Amino acid sequence: MNELPGHLAAFSVQQHYDRYTPINQAVWRYVMRQNHHFLGQHAHEAYVEGLRSSGIGVESIPRTEVMHASLGRFGWGAVNVDGFIPPAAFMEFQAHGILPIAADMRTLDHISYTPAPDIIHEAAGHAPILFDAGFSAFVKRLAAIGAKAMGTEADQELYEAIRRLSIVKEDPAATPAEVAEAEADFLRKQAAITETSAAGLVSRFYWWTVEYGLIGSLAAPKIYGAGLLSSVGESKRALTDQVKKIPFSLEGVLNTSYDITTYQPQLFVCESFDQLLEAAEELETYLSKRPEGVAEATGQPAVTPRPAGPAKEPTTPVVSEAHQRDLQELYRRVRALREDATSEPLEGGLREVWRQLDAQYPADWLLRLEMLELASERKVLVSEQGRLWEQLKALETDAEKTELIEEGLALI
Repeated sequence: MNELPGHLAAFSVQQHYDRYTPINQAVWRYVMRQNHHFLGQHAHEAYVEGLRSSGIGVESIPRTEVMHASLGRFGWGAVNVDGFIPPAAFMEFQAHGILPIAADMRTLDHISYTPAPDIIHEAAGHAPILFDAGFSAFVKRLAAIGAKAMGTEADQELYEAIRRLSIVKEDPAATPAEVAEAEADFLRKQAAITETSAAGLVSRFYWWTVEYGLIGSLAAPKIYGAGLLSSVGESKRALTDQVKKIPFSLEGVLNTSYDITTYQPQLFVCESFDQLLEAAEELETYLSKRPEGVAEATGQPAVTPRPAGPAKEPTTPVVSEAHQRDLQELYRRVRALREDATSEPLEGGLREVWRQLDAQYPADWLLRLEMLELASERKVLVSEQGRLWEQLKALETDAEKTELIEEGLALI
């Protein structure tokens, strides 16, 4: 089991598991059910076994101490950190075989993706493929290179702009003006970078492999990148003709820029993790001979931000604390009904939750989806399931929500 180096301890935080709400748990469960269904067939073969071996389940947000112990069996550990941490520290954690995991959980409004680091991306995205020894060796080697790679003052300013933008976008109380200001600051800082530092080159390599990598054949690649593994929607898109597939090469990834605010138009497909390890060794040799600060002008970040998905303003209205607390209680009751049949009569309990949903939360789709799943599985509310289904279909008011609801209905 890996020990946390002393100088990195300042970035460690407690998970405070009891602060995860019933809605947080429902969001985790929805995403992980989708992941198992789709990624079990389309991810690298280490994915499913890696989830189990990493201490990650479908029903509940994982406890980091359990993940730490589980990852220790194949040369890794885990520690919670507070959202974005400096890129060099992020790399150094991994160089030591320690996976830094953001303790935060994405909101329901950002269930498809999160503009800030969260436990779905860090745990369910990064951890499973570490089960593969070849990939594990590659990540440690690349991280060791990245921890030593020099950045610039402009790199640091861009990192801070990305961090601020992510925080603002995840805040449901943020105004459109605050989001627009943070986006404009990010674009200014990005445009100010006129040359790619050593840290920037490592960032590109990391982005196109650890975050957004595909493996196998160009015609039928498998997914291993954490950015894809933590977003089923983008995973599905990545495997279509909408995204160009390019054979992996060191030159290719170092010369290909990326945009953190939108879907990737192309992805690199490696033949094996051994190929990535060899390329990392080539990169280290190249950087050792390269005069620092001499590179083509690109305007690309020399940091390694977690993928944020397409730009999107908050859409969840700010509601009263009492109103939100009552909704959390309804989610808690349905979870209890699913986990403990003795908590209260199932049919009566579901009917009462449904009545309160209709009266107070007519726009909530996720809890209705959980109720329909439970009613169908336990064969209750048989004559009324059709009405629940109709309510869900009526909530398909935009493309994103339609996709989320349809994907949920497909698993019932």
